[in-house]
Amino acid sequence: MLRTANHGTNRERPRRTGRWGAALVAALAALLFLATGTAQAAGPSPSPSGHHKKTSKVYLKATPETAKSVRGGDKPIKPPSLSGAHKDGALTTPVSSITPNECLAQSSSRSGNGYGKDRFASCQAYHLHAWHVVCDWLFGCDQVGTADADLVDIQYTGNGARDAYIVQFVGNWVQDGDMSEITLTVNTTCTASAGSGPCNTVSGSPTTEPVEQWVLGDEFLYYSFEQPVGVGADQVSNAHLNWHITVAGGENGPVTRDGPDSGLRCDSASYIIQAGGSIGCVFPWVAPQTLVIHRGTTPESAQNIWEAQNTPLSTQPPSTLLGMPFKSIPGSPAGGRPLHRDRDHITAHRNTARAACRTYFPGKYPAPNTDCDEYPFASTQEGAVDVGDFRNYVVKPIDSDDNQQAGRDLGDFYADQRILGSNDIHDPFYVSVQP
Repeated sequence: MLRTANHGTNRERPRRTGRWGAALVAALAALLFLATGTAQAAGPSPSPSGHHKKTSKVYLKATPETAKSVRGGDKPIKPPSLSGAHKDGALTTPVSSITPNECLAQSSSRSGNGYGKDRFASCQAYHLHAWHVVCDWLFGCDQVGTADADLVDIQYTGNGARDAYIVQFVGNWVQDGDMSEITLTVNTTCTASAGSGPCNTVSGSPTTEPVEQWVLGDEFLYYSFEQPVGVGADQVSNAHLNWHITVAGGENGPVTRDGPDSGLRCDSASYIIQAGGSIGCVFPWVAPQTLVIHRGTTPESAQNIWEAQNTPLSTQPPSTLLGMPFKSIPGSPAGGRPLHRDRDHITAHRNTARAACRTYFPGKYPAPNTDCDEYPFASTQEGAVDVGDFRNYVVKPIDSDDNQQAGRDLGDFYADQRILGSNDIHDPFYVSVQP
């Protein structure tokens, strides 16, 4: 207990601390000791000026949030010429182009490989959020600044060259607080798959600027890559296209977020070239494309396909399953079961189909100016297969000119869309009958 002598003056006597007061004084003394002694060895030291030492850290997220529209983002963006950088000439304009706002509007652009408009145009869209934190060794950490932006990564391939071209938008910036010491780097890379030809950079490189410089305006960045050679008879090569975002400036080092893979496949298949096509590249993960057969051009072929897809039990040859009539023929987009190109069994499929035409249409086949039309096509894995009573295909004698025009349309579709069908690659596709 503390005691104070009274010498007759009018001083106020000190208050007794009591047991709890003594404990509080002891605790404060311990804290003072830790702050000036033991704690000093375990943590940062006070700066010579007497201020507490501070550390700066940066962080980054890339999230599939719904982003807002891009200013001026409704203008189609097509890849420019590669200015003779390849022996095969400039990159052919793809079948479709994608605008930044179109990409942002697609929910699929934020998951998986992204949004595939067709086999030659795809994109990804993500929201970027970077933040700057300053930490004081004694008083904790404070978020002192943030920066938000939208990233749109549009990828193109095409017929005519084994190339990929990327147009990248970084914009819609919103900054709050202090980001003055922070830099942001944007880049896209192409990495060859194991066993494939190399993926070479033709143009484009990482772009690094202070965040506050990025915030001043929206930017479009451009990259291009080539896979000049592949493997096997079709010279097939595969690669991975990925975007990368890095923030730096904090003492925790650069922080990088990598975008999802947008798989690329290039080929120089001789049967594509001989059919009037060329070398080229596609995004093979894009949903199967659809061959349209027009009634106005090939009415008899169109009708045969329509009956196969919609009224299969009315077609020949008859088919049964467990003794009951049954036929389920793939290829319709509505049915969800695609066909798959196969060049290895065309003769066997055609022989089976022609035998069925002779059996079920005597007197009509063979006949002058008449072909045996089969569906699914002989050039698919689903072609005419005759196993017991399970005949899941249709045949019908039709006009030769009609049948051969439909065959040319199919061949053009294969070449234009780079539908491969040899070795281990059997690309899927659908067939739709239209007026």
